[in-house]
Parts: sequence; C-alpha cells; structure tokens
Amino acid sequence: MNEEVLKRLSWEEFDQSPGKYWREFAEVRRFREAAELIEHYLSLHPELESVNASTLYFHAGHCRAMGGDTDEAIRLMSLALHQTESSSETTSAGLLWNEYVTGTVCFLQQYRHGLELAHATLALSDPVNLPNLQILDRLIAHFGKPYAEAYETEGQDHRKLSADSFNRTWELLDKEKRSQEEDERMISFAHASLAHWRMREDCTDQNLSIGYWQISRVYAVLGDGENAERYGELCLAVSGKEPPFYLGYAHEALARAFVVQKDRAAFDRHLAEARTQATLVTDPEERKFLEDDLAGLSWR
Repeated sequence: MNEEVLKRLSWEEFDQSPGKYWREFAEVRRFREAAELIEHYLSLHPELESVNASTLYFHAGHCRAMGGDTDEAIRLMSLALHQTESSSETTSAGLLWNEYVTGTVCFLQQYRHGLELAHATLALSDPVNLPNLQILDRLIAHFGKPYAEAYETEGQDHRKLSADSFNRTWELLDKEKRSQEEDERMISFAHASLAHWRMREDCTDQNLSIGYWQISRVYAVLGDGENAERYGELCLAVSGKEPPFYLGYAHEALARAFVVQKDRAAFDRHLAEARTQATLVTDPEERKFLEDDLAGLSWR
C-alpha cells in the first residue's frame, strides 16, 4: 500500500474499516501480510495515543498467531498491554483489556494457570468484557492446540456442541480409572461445554451455573482445589438469584473444593448452606439429586 496513503489514514479508519486495509488481508487468511501492514502503519504513526497503538499491536499479534508465528505473536501482544493507569482509564468503562491480553499471551505460552486466572477475572467483570470472555472460554477449551483452531467458531453448532461436550465430560467423570490424556480431555470438554453455551443466544444464568459447577467438579475430582474453588465461586456468583437447587449446588461445589484444600471451616460452612438450600427445593427429584450428592460429601 502507498506509504503516503497510510500516513493520511486515521487510526479509526485504518483499524476499524470492515474489509479494508489490514482486514482485507486477514479476511482471505493472508495473516502475515495483514500483520506486516499493521506494523508498517505503526512505524509511520508514532503520535498515536497509547490505547490505539495497543489495539493495533494486539491485532498484529492476533494475525501472527493465526498464521502460526507464535513467538512473534507473543512479542506483539506483549506490546499491546496498557502500561499506565491513565491509558487504561481512556478505554471503555469496565473493559479489562490487560487481563484479556494476558490471558491470550498465556495461551500462546502454554501457561494454563495464567489463562485460568485471566478467565476467572473476566467472568466476574462488567458485561462489556463478554466478547473477550467468550474468546478466553475457547482458548481454555482448546488449550494446547493451535491458536487458529481455538479462536475460530465459524460453522460450529453451539447448541449441539454445548450438550455433547457436557455429556462427554460426564462419561469421563464416571470412569473409575482414567489416563492422564483422559484427564486433560475431561478438562477440555468441560470448558468447551461452557464456551459453547456462552455463544448461544438462549444462554441463561442457570446454564452458566451448571457449566461452572461441572468445571468445578472436574477440578475437584482431579485434586486441583484452587481451580475447584475458583469455578465454584463463579458458580455461586451467577446462582445468587436462581432457585435453591442451583444455589445449593454452588455451595456443594465449594464444599467439595474445600475438602481438596483441607479447609475444614470452609467445608462445614458451605455444606451447611447447601443442606439449607436443599430443604427449600420443591421438586422431589431435584431435591433427591442434591441430597444424594451432599450425602456423599464427607470430611476426609
């Protein structure tokens, strides 16, 4: 592209115009050329506000990652982090940009714990973060796979995949013995179920409650008390206005997490609350489900 044209383009026109400039290359999967054009534009515009430059660095990193150049993607996305409090304040109110960028970089670095922390932070944040949360959902569900495979959703049947992934998680949970590979697949399926649910237009807090609960159960079974607690807390956060059945299971998840963490006081507290909620469940079948799960919970 003509350098003089690039010099005259505003940031908004260059970055946000559908089907033009770098997006024209990206839409036909010419990701390297898209990234190179963004980097060239950045070199011609040192006057850009840091927030706008950060967005461009991230988009360049995204294109590099889509093209399989992981090292360069990490370098560019690291430049996309907001460095000062003042720059963060100029973004949309409530937007947790750095957490999203950090989670993406952690995926590229194969650092699951950092990705999980970023994901949990966005899950508890302002709804303005929902599009980025949906992306981190997918990155966790496809951890260890190529970025392009994890990122893209075109052609996916979220209604079918949300249920299929949930059921495949249960199939693995029900196995008496699992290989390490099956443990990893179980984590991926549980996160995939939540990811596909969150992409559905009919997704409700009840669906999220069930998704978070299943993820918490998976981590508890695998002996990961920290993540079992983290997703139990997310389950509790979305279940506060739901019927007692869902709120009871949120406390059940946390009680189970604290068994793993060997925190007797927290275990007793959440088990007692779960039992209280169970007495409020009016549907006999639902009450039996919850009471049976609580009966199987004991301090050990």
